[in-house]
Amino acid sequence: MTAQDTTGDEGLLVPIDPTALTTSIARLEQAQAQATDADPADLLHQVLESAQSLFGLSGLGLMFIDENEALRYVAATNTAVHALERAQEELGEGPCVDSLVLDEVVSCEDLSVDDRYRAVGAVVAAHGIRAVLGVPVRLGGAAVGTLNVHRDRPHAWDDSDITAMRAFATMVEAVLRTLLVAQRHSRLAEQLTYALENRVVIERSIGFLMARHGFDAVAAFDVLRRASRSTRRKVGEVAADVLAGRELPTA
Repeated sequence: MTAQDTTGDEGLLVPIDPTALTTSIARLEQAQAQATDADPADLLHQVLESAQSLFGLSGLGLMFIDENEALRYVAATNTAVHALERAQEELGEGPCVDSLVLDEVVSCEDLSVDDRYRAVGAVVAAHGIRAVLGVPVRLGGAAVGTLNVHRDRPHAWDDSDITAMRAFATMVEAVLRTLLVAQRHSRLAEQLTYALENRVVIERSIGFLMARHGFDAVAAFDVLRRASRSTRRKVGEVAADVLAGRELPTA
């Protein structure tokens, strides 16, 4: 992963100091150990802000599978990344949507010219969001959310970027596992529990829609999302209907 862009007149990027990365993760592990007394939202913001500073990023956010919206933002370090998450949530497209559905890292060098995400790019252009990286956040062996990373200028994400953010996503996962136990009655824990309990049925229904209607995985997920909204039912219930062979309004 590269450090901040303001390293000199040439705008060269400086490789991150491995010692700094180790130190930062150690601090987060200490925060994780104290999670029983921490506010879940505050702890997540602490984790995200640490990554933003360490990696010289413009912003980070976290999204989860949600019972009513299919995908909802949970935390963001600033208003720009909040706008990015809300746009993806509303439009059902974006690097972080793809990352969740495909359970893999998805990169975008410049959102303003990426044909895959024209609708999202147009919405967030005013917020200065250019390069975006979506990293899956996994619990119970499956992706239940995504870590959303962005820069305010075009950036070709390389292997070191992806390796570093995967490592940080692993730290986020460890914090979330602790919160599930320590804060089981919080709203965040409820969201995580729902995501865990419904991820399998959602994945199976996506596969069913792909086979039956010829959708790709992201389009199939969007069908579930839209059907959940239009019928005002939980996305897990809609997914179960699909597996039972019932037609959906948008299918």
